Amino acid sequence: MKKFLLGIGLSSLLAVTALDARAALTQAFGINNSGTIVGNYLNIAGDFRQFEYISGKYKTIYNPIGGHSVPYAINDSGIIVGYYRRDHRYYGYIYSSETFASIDAPKANRWGTIAQGVNNAGEVVGYFQNRRGFHGFVEKDGVFTQIDNPRATNGTYAYGINNNGVTVGEYGAGGAFHSFAYANGVSQGSMFQRRQIHT
Repeated sequence: MKKFLLGIGLSSLLAVTALDARAALTQAFGINNSGTIVGNYLNIAGDFRQFEYISGKYKTIYNPIGGHSVPYAINDSGIIVGYYRRDHRYYGYIYSSETFASIDAPKANRWGTIAQGVNNAGEVVGYFQNRRGFHGFVEKDGVFTQIDNPRATNGTYAYGINNNGVTVGEYGAGGAFHSFAYANGVSQGSMFQRRQIHT
């Protein structure tokens, strides 16, 4: 029986048992304020499966579209975001109330789109690639806002967003990657370039 430990605050630990007792690999990627965890496990057939761990019970998340899927984040309403890979391309997704919907940034190229974070307002962040490189985005109700650090020479990547709308991630410049916290178009004193993306 495989187990791992997750630290919850400073005073308690939650022991999590892999969904498949003989799983070769278990990964936890996201947790919300209710303690619901999302992640992946590798089953004995060599296939990755997504799981949601709620109140001591596991639930498998099925992608009806197919392809290798990874759940990265979950908000307090139980909305899960992540990505799946199909036909050599990445697609972001939102999973809510048993409904699985793809997220694909307008003008993304054959590499595709990754969704990586979601807040309680349903704002989704991630990144995509087009002919000019990698760009961060914030998506809400189907409207994509592209975010780029003007100092970036090797892409901008958004990884998380809190309930105040502050987005965190990294951008590449000068042969290295640099972290950022971004809100209202401003990051560490420098203006980000932001614009809505249209088809």
